[in-house]
Amino acid sequence: MSLPNNDNPYQDCQIIGKFHESLHEIDILIEEVDAIQETIRSTFGDGLSLERSRLRKKQELLIKGSIVLMCGYFESFIRDLLEDFYEKLNLQKSIYIFHLPETLQKFVLKKKFEELDKLQTGSPKVALILDVIYGISPVKFNSQELSRTESNPSVDVIERLLYRIGISDFFEEVSKRRFNESTYIDIPHAAVDSGLQNKIGRAINEHLQGESEEKLYGVIISLLRDKWPPRRKRRRIGFIRIIDTLLKYRNLIAHGDDNPEVTLDYLKETRDDLKDLGDEIYKAVGAQLMKIITDCQFLTDQ
Repeated sequence: MSLPNNDNPYQDCQIIGKFHESLHEIDILIEEVDAIQETIRSTFGDGLSLERSRLRKKQELLIKGSIVLMCGYFESFIRDLLEDFYEKLNLQKSIYIFHLPETLQKFVLKKKFEELDKLQTGSPKVALILDVIYGISPVKFNSQELSRTESNPSVDVIERLLYRIGISDFFEEVSKRRFNESTYIDIPHAAVDSGLQNKIGRAINEHLQGESEEKLYGVIISLLRDKWPPRRKRRRIGFIRIIDTLLKYRNLIAHGDDNPEVTLDYLKETRDDLKDLGDEIYKAVGAQLMKIITDCQFLTDQ
């Protein structure tokens, strides 16, 4: 099967459009919140009244609803996009295990061996499973199982789902490109902190003099760093911070917090941020789908 002009397999996909339309629905709630806020400000000021309290409560409910809906729309988008990804691979009818990224190969093999383990010796299904493992039969994906988010579109869940299809360090790459920042910071091991470095320096100075001091000092520090490399710690910045904050508010609302401290500006910014993040995920998944299909065609033509 050939793809004309190397078109993206997602060019006619409605999933990203559906996600954008869903986020537009948030605009209706935002407009209502804005209108209520203006009514309270212009009509009641800082005064207290039953009507003002009623409007304030309505505003809070609309804000909470917006948060919950944005989480739900985003989670549905992730699930639908990846389900569609696997369905499009199934439509190729000639995707064998050796066409897949290594991470997806490992997942498929793990599942197949689990299936084998449950079968009795002599079962006719054994041969069918082995044919997939040995690359004799094409792979068929359970798209619903592979796209499952467990109703939790967290950074870890998204990265795990994307990593499975061969997209590594998604948030790191996007952060560098869009925000010019890394999502990681290196934390030196306690064994090579500044205090230990000073102690080593003093010990060298006590026993050596001349140009060899600096050289020996550098060698010792280098050896220590090789033995205890810095730990990488995740920084909660960019899209990672956006998702973390949204899920935090959703969980507060789910647990009955009456004051999640969500502002109108936050709703607007998060709506726009989710749209941008959705576009980035959509492009990354589409590019990976194209790569797998193209590689499959290339290997098949050899």
